Amino acid sequence: MYSLWARDPVDPQQTLKPHHSDIYNSDHNGYSTHPFVFGKATDRTWFGVFVNNAAAQDWYIKNDATSGDVDMRVLSTGGIGDMYFFTGENPNEVTQAYHKIVGNPVVTPQWALGWH
Repeated sequence: MYSLWARDPVDPQQTLKPHHSDIYNSDHNGYSTHPFVFGKATDRTWFGVFVNNAAAQDWYIKNDATSGDVDMRVLSTGGIGDMYFFTGENPNEVTQAYHKIVGNPVVTPQWALGWH
């Protein structure tokens, strides 16, 4: 089981200013999760599934080693969820389609890596 719920205020410095106390509302979230499942469907087809939901989620993934079957179940506490399905002839095509939805990754500056 994988639990996902990224939650934090957009600007924690706003807590010092009383008139900005609404920054902790559920409408103001500084983080997000991008659950993206990626796999090979056949010898010539790859697939990807992206679930876009800001609510807390539990992902149950069970792999059957003998048959190769994968059983996935997602339980969400609420929210409005969008599911995107991608297919392609190779992993790069699927990844490019995914990046059209969420945007391209940002290179983290080297000085910031030590803080995480």
